[in-house]
Amino acid sequence: MSSRETTMLVLMVTISLLVPSLLCLICIACRLHLDAIHRRQLQVLEATSTLPRESSVVVTLPTSGLDDCMIQSYKKDDAREMKT
Repeated sequence: MSSRETTMLVLMVTISLLVPSLLCLICIACRLHLDAIHRRQLQVLEATSTLPRESSVVVTLPTSGLDDCMIQSYKKDDAREMKT
């Protein structure tokens, strides 16, 4: 291999390793920057919020289906007795 070919090979390997590394570093820096902005927005929101930190109101949603009382009211059958 000639000197020129060796130089080109080293240059191509360097570029092929350097470009993805730089892209990865840029992405990490952007992510950290966006996380910092999000944290600042949350701090401002918490500082200006007039709502209590913990709500004392408990909301219960109606559920459909069988509850424990309904299940207990059914007659219990023994599966061994139900042979046909």
